[in-house]
Amino acid sequence: MPETPSRYDEIKEAFAWTPRYQSPDVFYRARSSMKTDWERFKDPFELVFDNYMRVQAEKQQVLWNGLDLLSRFGLNRKIDHRWHEFSRLVYAALSPAEYSISLSFGRFVRHIPGSSIKLATMAQVIDEIRHAAIERKTALKLAEGHPDHIIYLDRHWKNGWTIQVFRSYFEEVCALAKVDPLQTLLALSFHIEVGISNTIFAALPESVTRANDFSTAQTFMSVQSDETRHMALGYNTFRYVLDLVSDADKETVNWWNNKWIWRGYRALAPAVAFSADVYNTNKSSSFKEYVYRYLVQFYRGVEKELQQRGLKRIAFLDAILDDVEYFTHGLWQVLFAYKYLSFIKVPRVTRRDRQWLTAKYPHWESLYGQWWDEVAAGDMKNAQGVPTICQVCQLPCVFPSYHEPKIHSSTYQGKEYHFCSEPCKLIFEHDPDIYLAPNIGDRIAAEFAAGKSLREVQEWMGIPESVIATGGYMAEDDEGRLLE
Repeated sequence: MPETPSRYDEIKEAFAWTPRYQSPDVFYRARSSMKTDWERFKDPFELVFDNYMRVQAEKQQVLWNGLDLLSRFGLNRKIDHRWHEFSRLVYAALSPAEYSISLSFGRFVRHIPGSSIKLATMAQVIDEIRHAAIERKTALKLAEGHPDHIIYLDRHWKNGWTIQVFRSYFEEVCALAKVDPLQTLLALSFHIEVGISNTIFAALPESVTRANDFSTAQTFMSVQSDETRHMALGYNTFRYVLDLVSDADKETVNWWNNKWIWRGYRALAPAVAFSADVYNTNKSSSFKEYVYRYLVQFYRGVEKELQQRGLKRIAFLDAILDDVEYFTHGLWQVLFAYKYLSFIKVPRVTRRDRQWLTAKYPHWESLYGQWWDEVAAGDMKNAQGVPTICQVCQLPCVFPSYHEPKIHSSTYQGKEYHFCSEPCKLIFEHDPDIYLAPNIGDRIAAEFAAGKSLREVQEWMGIPESVIATGGYMAEDDEGRLLE
């Protein structure tokens, strides 16, 4: 007796439509860098839409009830003042980034055949839209009494220099989705969802709970509840790609792994680094410790599987291990020097910060101590113009330190481009045409060159009035207590 088709099989069959009046090539024009048979891809969960929506609705109701209770009892007013300030930048970055991921997966679904992978990624499209919505809702809850940050969120996503590292990564992946779907799936489903997102959604709740921000902790836990499915899809993606790899494809996959690990790390590192090392007066684990715990250890395991398939270990992982020693500190310096162009107020290093930083980062005192001594003595280090911006990741070129940076350069078509690191330089040289658009530093400089005043440029960047009024400086005493 033939087996009765499941509800999932019925949906899958309906989803696998074949055009009758046009060739399938008209609809599926994207061509991956490797030979691909999308019908071989297995959906690890085989979700049925109505069951999926029921579970998501229950999660959503639990989250809304929790956020309303926290707001009703005034707990959002007891959040650590540093984290409360930084949360505005985190949500300004994460919410549109989640929406960009939904667009990427939507384009992926549109441009490939293969019903199982389409169904699996359609669920993720809806997940990412949910994440964007609940993160924006939480930002609204936390912004009670500070509405100006919410007003300027979208403008800062477009023009603010402190957030372009997120935007550049997610928009590059979104553009790639209709050009090379397989590379897109590896970059997002595996390297972001499995390899790197835990550094955000597992590490950040620990930091924010210590800062008494239970609204953000709840929101991130709700997001993380979807990551189980995303990770299963990511692992399936990884093994699917490995099964496809021929000897001719090995160098391509080696490059994809290096590029997307570095680009993903660069995109998400500022949020983790500043929440752990800077914008929390009750610090615990450092950014370096989070990266070792959630990123490096994971990829060391991945390398074993890669080498079993004849692929190389991940060379850029060594650059990450070196980078975590000074990543936070160079960025803190440049953010302080250009605080008048920052989306949020920037604190100085207090005595309490210094004790913690020297314990976590043995080289901190020799590299950065004197610079912050000068700040404590009254030199506010106010810089003019804009810092040199990396052409690839859009971070300032301030490593290992703002006052003694090592800037990497490359010339293409007669023009010199600058980079914050050797991996960013190599990524540019591998495919320079992707990265030729003016970076955010060029765009800000063009606004000044057009005759705009500082205030007009600040408004163009979406800098809130509350930040402009203080010159971007967060005044604290030596123990990190806010000075009114």
